[in-house]
Amino acid sequence: MNFFLDIAYPDQASNRFELPPGLYTIGRGEACKIRLRHPEVSERHALLTLRETGITIEDLHSSNGTVVDGRPIQEPTRLHADDVVGLGPCLLRVSSVEPVPAGLPPAPVPVPPPLPEPPRA
Repeated sequence: MNFFLDIAYPDQASNRFELPPGLYTIGRGEACKIRLRHPEVSERHALLTLRETGITIEDLHSSNGTVVDGRPIQEPTRLHADDVVGLGPCLLRVSSVEPVPAGLPPAPVPVPPPLPEPPRA
């Protein structure tokens, strides 16, 4: 199973990335697997865990916090379909796609609703 990560920066169109299951640090720092280059995002802002059993996000004691659907989180939080994660003004959404068994045509991938507009700086 692979996952799709949509990232929206203020005043920019969102970008979509395909990710395999795993642990992903998110932040401005060069050591982060997912780098968000915005001054309101901490060097090591959050930890995203992608597993076949579920998706979680954890704030790593960032300066500006991490929110899920507008609510600040204090501990690892399970994400559900269409949840929007905010790290500073950057918005993220994760979705999963089941692998297609061999010999079957791929099913159409539903397009998630667009991410809301990030707040303007």
